[in-house]
Amino acid sequence: MFDRGNFDDTFHSAGLIRKPVKNIDGNSLLSIHFRPFAKEFSPVDVARLKIVDPSAILNGARCIVLEEAGSVRWRRFWVVPDQDMAIVRHASYFRDALTFQADVSFKHHEKHGWIPDSWSTVRFRNANKEIIDSSTCKVVDAAVNISLAPSTFELEFPPGTEAYDHRTRTGFIVKPDKTERKVLSVEKERGATFTDLTNSPVGMARMPKQHNFAVLYIVGIFLGVVVLAGLLARGQWLHHLKGV
Repeated sequence: MFDRGNFDDTFHSAGLIRKPVKNIDGNSLLSIHFRPFAKEFSPVDVARLKIVDPSAILNGARCIVLEEAGSVRWRRFWVVPDQDMAIVRHASYFRDALTFQADVSFKHHEKHGWIPDSWSTVRFRNANKEIIDSSTCKVVDAAVNISLAPSTFELEFPPGTEAYDHRTRTGFIVKPDKTERKVLSVEKERGATFTDLTNSPVGMARMPKQHNFAVLYIVGIFLGVVVLAGLLARGQWLHHLKGV
């Protein structure tokens, strides 16, 4: 699925994924470590990267430390030149406080180079480093660049599932007949629950009562105008027939 590509002086990877979509979260470890600096694919803003330490040492390996500068949020990446520029650590900060850190170890694959072998992550709540959650993972089996049928990635959600499609930036709920009930952001802003959404038309969940009345009033006026116009047109048509 992934191909790290080449790493040049401008920190761009060469090559393209079959159909790249730039919607990957910065904490998606496998994605960020296989395509770390491909502008079409990576969550990293390559244009904002700068070298802050060209010869750091981490776990005995020489690293280049890159920083993605930002006003209040920023990230750092430790990459190892001797391991195909693999990212062995990346960290996120908010107002100089560490909020997330991932450490990754790699093993060498004779055909595909360095691939992730294990990693640990930790998220912090505040500057006091109160831990929100942490995890440790170990790869027990891996396959690189294997052929997969498109159906492998076709998801069919059962009725009652609430999902969000990052490609179209729309949310939806799967109804009992397997059609999708679109969920508008304004409904979520009103505090609509799952029950509210499934029992109301699109856009109407948690609609204020006075707003409902106003909508019905406007719809009523519109229908009245349409009916009146139809009656007038019919009257003119009958009058024309009588004249003939």
